Amino acid sequence: MEETLFTIHETPITLINIATFVGIVILSFLIAKGIERGTRMSKKLSGSALYGLGRLAYYTVFLIGFYIALTTIGIDLTGVAVVIGALSVGIGFGLQAIFNNFVAGIIVLLEKKVHPGDFIELQTGDSGIVVEINVRTTVIETLERQRIVVPNTEIIAKKLVVGGEFHRVTLPFSASRDVKKEKVRKLAIEAIEGCFQVDKRHPVEVWLTKLSDTTAQYELIVWVPKKQTSAEYLWALESHFSKASIKLSFA
Repeated sequence: MEETLFTIHETPITLINIATFVGIVILSFLIAKGIERGTRMSKKLSGSALYGLGRLAYYTVFLIGFYIALTTIGIDLTGVAVVIGALSVGIGFGLQAIFNNFVAGIIVLLEKKVHPGDFIELQTGDSGIVVEINVRTTVIETLERQRIVVPNTEIIAKKLVVGGEFHRVTLPFSASRDVKKEKVRKLAIEAIEGCFQVDKRHPVEVWLTKLSDTTAQYELIVWVPKKQTSAEYLWALESHFSKASIKLSFA
């Protein structure tokens, strides 16, 4: 057990050294995980803040334990300093984006300006519901049920629109000029108000946007849940006008 297996920077390494090192690392991991779980169980902060604090506590405790493990077996930490210096060079060249996104993720989690469940629109034009906030990336789900993985630097460094529980949908449609615009407005509002998933705090609006010799073009403005598409409302609109024997056309 005391026989030297190899040396690291002139420090002899034995089986006892290896067992001690592994034991301290495992113990540090378990303690770090326990502290992370305990932090997340707190009821004084929101879920996103607890996640960020939990991850920070995990990394801090585990790195301290790893440091103690190295010193316990007698490894010269000047060699570790050399490794850290090499890593810093790597970060400067190849890992800079990963490091930046990691820091950005911690900022997103602690600032609490974006939460899981928020409807957001990115500067790139992509929009959707936040389903995950990780340390390096944020995952959003579009209305088409596609998931987009967004680097966290996009969240903190560029323009971001954060919506609430509902978002506005514009439904363009056309009707014959023979149908009075007051009737079109009345029927459209009746059709949408009959739908279950409509934000009652925002009234349904009907705008007349363009006229031609034979048709009038309208836009129906309705606030709907962030996960809801326009299909249900188009269905209700066409069905209600069909009952009134009015034919619609949709852009």
